[in-house]
Amino acid sequence: MRLIRDGLSRSFTGIGNFSINRRYGRKQVYREQIHKNAILSRVFRLALIGVPSVLIGCAQLPVIDTTTSRLMTVNIQTGDTAENLASKYDAKVLTFHPETGTAVIALTKERAGRLSREAYDATDPNENTIELQQSTTNAAATQTNMAGWSTWGSGWSVYGSGQSSDLNSDPNTGPNASIWSKIRLSQGLNLARRGGSGMIVAVLDTGIDLAHPAFAGRLVPGNQTWDFVGNDAIPQEVYVNNTSKGYGHGTSVAGIIAQVAPNAKIMPLRVLGSDGSGNTDSVLAAMDWAVTHGADVINLSLGTQYLSSLASQIDWATWNDKLVVCATGNTGDMNVTFPANSSKGTGYMEDLTVGVGSTDLNDKKSTFSTYGNIEMTAIGENIATPAPGNRIAKWSGTSMAAPMVAGGFALALAERWYPWSSLLTLGKIMSSTADNIDKSNDKSLKGNLGSGRLNLERFMQSALSLPK
Repeated sequence: MRLIRDGLSRSFTGIGNFSINRRYGRKQVYREQIHKNAILSRVFRLALIGVPSVLIGCAQLPVIDTTTSRLMTVNIQTGDTAENLASKYDAKVLTFHPETGTAVIALTKERAGRLSREAYDATDPNENTIELQQSTTNAAATQTNMAGWSTWGSGWSVYGSGQSSDLNSDPNTGPNASIWSKIRLSQGLNLARRGGSGMIVAVLDTGIDLAHPAFAGRLVPGNQTWDFVGNDAIPQEVYVNNTSKGYGHGTSVAGIIAQVAPNAKIMPLRVLGSDGSGNTDSVLAAMDWAVTHGADVINLSLGTQYLSSLASQIDWATWNDKLVVCATGNTGDMNVTFPANSSKGTGYMEDLTVGVGSTDLNDKKSTFSTYGNIEMTAIGENIATPAPGNRIAKWSGTSMAAPMVAGGFALALAERWYPWSSLLTLGKIMSSTADNIDKSNDKSLKGNLGSGRLNLERFMQSALSLPK
């Protein structure tokens, strides 16, 4: 997804320039702050709003306030602190980022009810606003039918295979061999000799099966994970009943990343319940957590309507050099969900974000895949990947395409140091090195599938040739 630049002046009111010591060993970089004009244009709407709660630091555990009903993005003025904003607006501070000049505040239902109509319309909904991106043909409900590690689920049916249970050993063998061949994974790994070692990919999802053998040695330490639904340090997938359509989703997404970048670490952050839905404040807090706890790539196989609070948080994450990958949705039409939808973005580092649709093994657009204003595609059909309970299942959806791209970013980042100017180009390189698939699809889809289908060999070649 590409969060579009607003084309406005890049400075805060009254703050001006300041210096930061950016990641990857870069020297002090001086940048103007963003959205001065945007601030001025929104001031009249923000006069009545206040600020919400979770300020996440490396030593601070998050507290999620599930009673809030509306969120508002406000602009930080000279001298503002999270504490005085909370007092001034009688609200809780969810995020406070002087670097990008924005804070997100959470309003209780009672507090939101006292707003003017104009101010209320400028707020975001919070509860049950985020949903996972999955198609109707998935393995979410087959867990009771799958018997054992070597059984594969495809759609709503299962069959025994007897194939190796190790999905991560050799991309040229196993149930995904034809898929990995298509995206040139083996060739990409030949160039990415470190296999993503040292990189962390945050998976904001339904949690994962923490005990699954596929993740042995592949997860970050326990003090780097969090469950923003259960509000504890154990982001375990939870199965409630047979209506738990989201069960297994996070495990499958993380499993795909582990196959593409076998030496990268997965940071599971649970933001969605077993029903596949979650609150915006959980996602905002999880992104704060990912950034402050060392994630290099953030995978968002989830979607919603446009939310200014989430846009500002992605803006901040990319400002901190994090690559953000988003699934486009599974409606099968041109209604690309946010944040993959770039049409209403306000991003500062839009070059570091990518929206990913799904194609099949023959490079045809997946029937379920949302298309249109997207950047690229990856294969998102019948991907064999871990499922809860030490099982493996085949999943389909744009949710499965996005983590292939996230894993590809981890491969590139692990290989070398990138100066800021080169890092900024990685997102564009990922999409520009994709294989054009227009000839494989109906003419009406030309220009609506982004630049094409993921090619990890071409991506790694280009990434490694960037200026040092």
